[in-house]
Amino acid sequence: MLSGSFKHLKILPLADKERRKLKESAHSETKLYTIPFSLSAPPPPAWSEIFKLAWYQTGSHVPVRLDKNVLQLTCTLDGLPSVFNNLKAAVAATNEKYDAKLRHEADEQAATRLRQQETKRTAEHAVDAALDKLDYS
Repeated sequence: MLSGSFKHLKILPLADKERRKLKESAHSETKLYTIPFSLSAPPPPAWSEIFKLAWYQTGSHVPVRLDKNVLQLTCTLDGLPSVFNNLKAAVAATNEKYDAKLRHEADEQAATRLRQQETKRTAEHAVDAALDKLDYS
């Protein structure tokens, strides 16, 4: 996948249906709630792996689970704003690192193509030189 074809993933606002489910399950302000945040698209597998590290690096001890294009956080309501900020930061960092990975891969592929082209040109010149040395007289 080329860097230009990857659109940064965004966390979408919680859908009304999910808000209603959370409100229906409300029993206590201190209860742990599992809150599903949808991403704008399903992430590529490599993005998901980078996200795991980015989430760890936020220092948050809140469990997060990525299932297809849904990030599920489990936390208390009072901790939610802070945890959500960490989630946004982890998604942004993951987008940047994934972009850098794609650029690096594209650069490596371009360098490989250049090496292959140079090798072919060298071989073609060697063929020409060898054939030019033939004496047909």
